[in-house]
Amino acid sequence: MGRASKRDQVLDTAEALFSRQGFAATGINQITREAGVASMTLYNNFESKDALVAATLERRSTRLLDGILESVEKSGTDPRTRILAVFDAVERWVAAELDSPNGFSGCIFLKAAQEYDDPSSPVRRLAQNHKRRIVGVFEREAERLGASDPAAVARSLHLLIDGAMIQAQIFADAGSPSRARGLAELILDRG
Repeated sequence: MGRASKRDQVLDTAEALFSRQGFAATGINQITREAGVASMTLYNNFESKDALVAATLERRSTRLLDGILESVEKSGTDPRTRILAVFDAVERWVAAELDSPNGFSGCIFLKAAQEYDDPSSPVRRLAQNHKRRIVGVFEREAERLGASDPAAVARSLHLLIDGAMIQAQIFADAGSPSRARGLAELILDRG
């Protein structure tokens, strides 16, 4: 358990620092110092900084997607309600982050895609896959709803989610996901 605990300490610290500062601006020495671990502990768990970035993104993606899917499942069987449940989950997450001591630092996956701009980068692909999975949730439900173009509806809904997160970050605005939800309702009403 000690090794997993140290690994989690490193991942927790790396996630917080990457979220606030970005990936290039966050060095291994800062991560080990703030995590309270030796460099050897970090390198025993992650072969490189990019491996640490990948593990951080994978863990964050799992946690966020699990929260979204839980919200969707709890919302019932109506596809429209299930789509809107994604916005409700994002609203809760943004509000919790804004209330935290460090505030809301925005979407770590957008930061990863920006900093790792090479299309062949494994980190960029992880960020893309995270976003694709959210689009996939929207597309499945839009199809069940009978939308004429479920893929286009899904991309539009996802655009609202990302826009809401950017606005929440820039303006420390907890209401942006709720406004995005209202726009989502208009998109769903149009079909």
